[in-house]
Amino acid sequence: MNKLKDLLSQEEAVSILANYILDAHERRRSARSSVEAVQEFAKDQERKVNDLADAAVAALVMAERNVRQRADMQLQATRRAKKAAEKRHGQPGGSREKREKIRAVWSSGKYSSKDLCAEQECAGLEMSFSSARRALRGAPNPS
Repeated sequence: MNKLKDLLSQEEAVSILANYILDAHERRRSARSSVEAVQEFAKDQERKVNDLADAAVAALVMAERNVRQRADMQLQATRRAKKAAEKRHGQPGGSREKREKIRAVWSSGKYSSKDLCAEQECAGLEMSFSSARRALRGAPNPS
């Protein structure tokens, strides 16, 4: 300590001490502002993450709505198609009426085989042989 007294005057020691204290204050202030900046950055990032999460939830809701709408549209299209097919096949002269006519001819016992019945009657009913033969599938043999 005596050596230090010999090297520095009192004014120089006070000046060095004052500079040290000022430097410490500046570092503390700088550290505080750095912490505040980091905290503000963290808050900003948290807001951005929350905004992204909200946008993701909204996108999922929209996607689910679109999937439901698409499924509803497909279901409606299927129903329309089935209704149109039912109307077409069930109309007079349609495939169901032709099927019943060829089954009636088969059940009359006029023919010895379903193939022969289908071959002979298909032209008169304006249907192909394969359609006539399919119409006779599962039909019981005539009594």
